Amino acid sequence: MWEDFINAFNNFRTKKLRTVLSLLGIAIGVTVVTIISNIGSSMQVSMKKMFNLDTMNIIEIEPRWDFETRKPSITFTETYRAELEKAVPLIKNVFYSDSFSAAVSQKALTLENKRISGIEHGWLEANNYELLYGKGFTFDDFANRRHKIILGESEANTLFPEGNAIGKNVAVTVAYRNRGKLRFLPFSFEVCGVVKPNDTFSNTEAFFIPRSFVTEDMGIGKNDSDSAAVQLYDAAYIDEAVAQIKAFSDDFAKMQNSLWTFSYKELLNDIMAQITLISTILTVIAVMSLLVGGINIMNIMLVTVTERKKEIGIRKALGASEKVIRNQFLIESATLSLTGGVLGMLLGGGVSIVLVQKVFQSAQFEMVFSPNIPGSVTAFVVSITIGIFFGLRPAIKAARLDPVAALAD
Repeated sequence: MWEDFINAFNNFRTKKLRTVLSLLGIAIGVTVVTIISNIGSSMQVSMKKMFNLDTMNIIEIEPRWDFETRKPSITFTETYRAELEKAVPLIKNVFYSDSFSAAVSQKALTLENKRISGIEHGWLEANNYELLYGKGFTFDDFANRRHKIILGESEANTLFPEGNAIGKNVAVTVAYRNRGKLRFLPFSFEVCGVVKPNDTFSNTEAFFIPRSFVTEDMGIGKNDSDSAAVQLYDAAYIDEAVAQIKAFSDDFAKMQNSLWTFSYKELLNDIMAQITLISTILTVIAVMSLLVGGINIMNIMLVTVTERKKEIGIRKALGASEKVIRNQFLIESATLSLTGGVLGMLLGGGVSIVLVQKVFQSAQFEMVFSPNIPGSVTAFVVSITIGIFFGLRPAIKAARLDPVAALAD
């Protein structure tokens, strides 16, 4: 067998242009498959990194709108919260939040139409917000409806370009209409903390105040909340928890589809499935180029058999069996596809690294290179298989040549 490999490489050297053209078909196919599999794997790893795994146990819920009654299908009351926590043991906490639009200003600088969120104790920690400096809300802040506010890093830098916003005041002005006249209700808040950005897909602005102030002083969400976040003990049971929450809410509201749910884990799973589907489709298309390369190898080997009839005739006249002749040409075609596969893997890996680390990088999305070893090996094995498959016909033709007829030519 080793002798057949050596003879194969010697034949390749004598027909360099033909060999290069034969290798290209396989090498390009393996290169494309390797690039697609590596980029798909890198996308999945990068998406997992981009999503905050510490918030995978959070389910956001909102009531659906009932067009018949023209009101929400369910109301988030304290009764609903207590019964939901009792009915679904997987739930660790249920956080209510309410928001309103207002202008936030500091001296001559005003940020118009900002979303101010009233949150409950533990909401920031559950959603994995990390304090950049300062401190979060205390129980006393919630109990006494303290006029304190936590800002996002970007908002703090905008309102206080001099730095260190802690202890400084901002004005939160709410616009409303009273008897047809536009009026303004200003509140003063002391900045107690600044948090890092924590939104996966956008630069959502952060203005957080105690929900007790929103419900008691402003009357928003006093009897019911407009949205809620459910924290689970274990994210592994999120699908089961969603089903139980929906079932309980439908019974509570006495109607079907009363609740809308969202979780980052569900979104991540959907994105992963889409990436896998796209990668699979592109890989199937790329494999077609391997078939083209295999057909090219078969054509080249058929020409080779025709050119080497006398060599085949001499070997058979000296006693070489059909099996020996067949294996000789099969090894040549396999060597072609093997060499093309190795080149394709190396080239595909190099191009993948360049694409991931240079081309696909951006300020919004940091892509991490993660080689798909099984995908590359599969492409390599397929390339060898295709080489043997398409080389089988020429090998059989060579093995069945009549030595007398071959030598006569």
